[in-house]
Amino acid sequence: MIVKIATAAAGALLAMSAGAHAQVWSLEKSAYVDLSGALFVKKPPVGAAITPSVQIAISINGTPVYADAFGLAAPGVPANVNTVYRFGSVSKQFTAAALLSLIEEKGGALLDGGKSPAGAKATLDTPYADIFSYAEAWSEKPVTLRHMLNMQSGYASYTSPPATPPNPFDTTKPIKPVDLSRRILSILTYNKSPGGGGAYNYSNTNYFLLAQGIEIIGGLTNYQDAIRDRVLDKAGMSKSGFITDSMTGLVVAQPGVDVSNRSYKDPSWPKGAGELMGTASDLLKWHKALMDDKLMSPKARAAMFAPGPLADPKTNAYYAMGWTVSSVGTVTWASHGGTIPGFSAYSGILFDAAKNKYVSVAILINNDLANTQGGLLDAWGKCYAQLAMDKASQLSKLGPVAKALCPGA
Repeated sequence: MIVKIATAAAGALLAMSAGAHAQVWSLEKSAYVDLSGALFVKKPPVGAAITPSVQIAISINGTPVYADAFGLAAPGVPANVNTVYRFGSVSKQFTAAALLSLIEEKGGALLDGGKSPAGAKATLDTPYADIFSYAEAWSEKPVTLRHMLNMQSGYASYTSPPATPPNPFDTTKPIKPVDLSRRILSILTYNKSPGGGGAYNYSNTNYFLLAQGIEIIGGLTNYQDAIRDRVLDKAGMSKSGFITDSMTGLVVAQPGVDVSNRSYKDPSWPKGAGELMGTASDLLKWHKALMDDKLMSPKARAAMFAPGPLADPKTNAYYAMGWTVSSVGTVTWASHGGTIPGFSAYSGILFDAAKNKYVSVAILINNDLANTQGGLLDAWGKCYAQLAMDKASQLSKLGPVAKALCPGA
């Protein structure tokens, strides 16, 4: 099934107003996005086992204006807008949101580094070792929750450690939770961090441990409960869950490449670093709930998007909390990609503070080669966002930014 949102009548426009400024989506813009999706499945990345599928969703000020899917979710099974894909590292956005919500509830209302209120269990500046004593041996200086959220912990990534401890586990096979914890403890002891607050160092270990922190702070057996209660349910993400869920009644996309010998393909590995799955339309619901402050306070949302360490000098992008952010004037682009064996994902929000407008984009693909094809999803995401932000309904009248980012428009 294919859904077109902006198709009320030939030449019809879907317009939204924010103040005196109108945001316009048109059939011509839909056709442009259609073409990029169709071309992708016509010429899939090298090594694809099946013609991969791509699912794309776009919204303006929280209102969906486009949702469609192209290609095959599995051999002989066409993808549709309800097909479920793995999010990979886009899951980090949800881990961060659940932790921020939990910290606020547990008394850590001062998210800006102030002293904890009486009885507070944790703030963003609580050292991880204060809630998990083993962490004292992993760094020369304290590493806080903020450092971990901002990828400034200095912790080695358990999925790509610089030095592997003796007797490593086979990463191509399932692993028991206790063995995975042993592996991470061993890696962090073997590759000691100098301490938090240093340069940007992307590490899946941070968000794996933050999921564990959610369990400790929240008194939970499984951090998934916090994600469901604090994010998925509140945002109305009924077609999203975890890769261990059955997703009854929904088609779950199969990898479009052979992952039989890939490391970390089993659901037992990612935890808070990449364990969610769902639809692109559900990711738009996540964006809307976040921007509408339904999941946390405005102060906590500001902390989530606040620039941390410089992540990419070429684009002047900084790592925030589950987002990479870059700004030009009053316009901010916040996004995160995800790659997990067999899947690629992208989640992005373009916000113009001067106009109080935002557009959001979600892209899901059942092929993990997409994010390595010259930044394909990042390029698509920025193009689609600018198409939605530009007030022109006709491609020939687009502004220079949208023209520059969208080839052929």
